[in-house]
Amino acid sequence: MNYQISITQKCNLNCTYCYEKNKNYHEYMDHEKIQQVCDFILNDYIRRKEKDHYLGINITGGEPLLHLDSVKFILSYFNEQEKIHEGLNVHFEISTNATLFNDNVIELLNKRNVSLFIGVDGMAKSQNLSRKTVTSKGTFDIVKFKIKKIVNLDAINFENIILNMVVTPQNVKYMFKNYRFLYDLSKGKEISINPALEEQWNLKEIKKYQKELRKVNKKYYKILEKKQGDFAFLLTDKQANIILADNQNVFSMKDCGACRDSLTITTRGEIIPCGGFLYAYKDVGCLKIGTIEKPIDENKINDFRDRIRFELSTCKDCQFLHKCVYFCPANNFKTTGDMNKTSFVICEINKATIIETERFLNYFYKHNKQLLVQKYRNLE
Repeated sequence: MNYQISITQKCNLNCTYCYEKNKNYHEYMDHEKIQQVCDFILNDYIRRKEKDHYLGINITGGEPLLHLDSVKFILSYFNEQEKIHEGLNVHFEISTNATLFNDNVIELLNKRNVSLFIGVDGMAKSQNLSRKTVTSKGTFDIVKFKIKKIVNLDAINFENIILNMVVTPQNVKYMFKNYRFLYDLSKGKEISINPALEEQWNLKEIKKYQKELRKVNKKYYKILEKKQGDFAFLLTDKQANIILADNQNVFSMKDCGACRDSLTITTRGEIIPCGGFLYAYKDVGCLKIGTIEKPIDENKINDFRDRIRFELSTCKDCQFLHKCVYFCPANNFKTTGDMNKTSFVICEINKATIIETERFLNYFYKHNKQLLVQKYRNLE
């Protein structure tokens, strides 16, 4: 089980596309609440461990490093619990804008092998356009400096470093250049390309996204040819298998892991199915499934799962149905107000992504089948 802890709504940036915009930025977990959250996660893990041995904790916000003492406590708490509980191995991730990294923070996170999920959009013109401070200053220079500092460490113990590159209608024309810049800046770390699905895209901008993704894929193929070891794919294994094997019996839209593979804990200690609903859950009646003080209500979990309709009537004749990777109840709710209604933007970006990914994988399969199968051995 993966537990997302939203330790704060405070942030030192004011990103233009942030899903927290127009929300209350002042709530955060005090020390007592953090202790209760850690106790809850440990007890819930113990309750589930016969069926699920994995324990992942994603510390998020707001900007979690504004509350460094809370981050330290969570890491220390589970470090001690690993000594007590045989087989307990906690995988940590922190979602951050990187602006608050300093020597002490980096040493703390590096020592505990925390995975870093860093929000950064690319070159100065893109980073400064969207990721601004609360006083509207650009953040390119400081974030570039911090990322360089991390990747140039003599000993990098971070379990993983991922750069989260958000693509908007305003910066989509720089998408490939941003990808190339971040790849060079990070010395080849994984880059997650995430279109801002709540933004108002038009067809021209979506076509531009598709063309830019094609350029990214060509660059990525050249990287893979030179880098014969493990590599980060643009799709998950399952999604790539669906596309390459063209397995029509696999219905990827049914893979929502909310409540099954993940839980999210809000700054108030309320438990909801997924982090995607963090700032919308009050508007969806059945989403609160418990609190850290009370047991999880299994009836509310079942109610949530029952309310998700994967086989939408509007999708049944779509040629991309069995390869759809963007169906998400949280994204649907944020864009249409209905967990079971997908927006025009989500559909069109999904189609563009599938077309270009198929093009990429087919080219890959034709020109370097051995390397592809090295990663996806279950295809043959």
